[in-house]
Amino acid sequence: MGFDLCLLDPAKPIPADIMSLIIDVDLQNPDMIARLRAFRKVSERGSDQIIAIGKGNLQDELQATALGARKTILKPLSEKSLATYIEDRRTTYGMTGKTATATTQLAAKAIQNSFDKITSNQPVDLKQINEAGQNIATAIADLGISEWLSTVRVYHQSTFQHILLVTGI
Repeated sequence: MGFDLCLLDPAKPIPADIMSLIIDVDLQNPDMIARLRAFRKVSERGSDQIIAIGKGNLQDELQATALGARKTILKPLSEKSLATYIEDRRTTYGMTGKTATATTQLAAKAIQNSFDKITSNQPVDLKQINEAGQNIATAIADLGISEWLSTVRVYHQSTFQHILLVTGI
């Protein structure tokens, strides 16, 4: 489906580079809540937390929202419900995997670095900007323009709008 999927060991820390985390845990467990909060602090921009809750369980729904869940899904989880959910996310939000996300993050760093240099009266690193542009062009060629734009939209809505406005002009 275009994703690397894995089950995480509940006893280990949640990796920060996960794009989408589907969580089926006891939301009344203080240790699990602390781990989910820690993940939220270090997770990459644009990562989603989807938390499974019991039908009609208002307390779990409120706790999921407080923990940063972008969406909730109903328990019990099944292979079919997970596959349907993942495919919906992939197509609706254009979550295309690590290559597009890494390219987007490198480009964002290049832009930030340029602004930092400008504000401190230093020359902009044109090599870094050129490399970021080449990586974007390669990603667009590999993914297609629609999936690339969807990836940008997931990563940063304002940049997505800027791209559309610049293209229109």
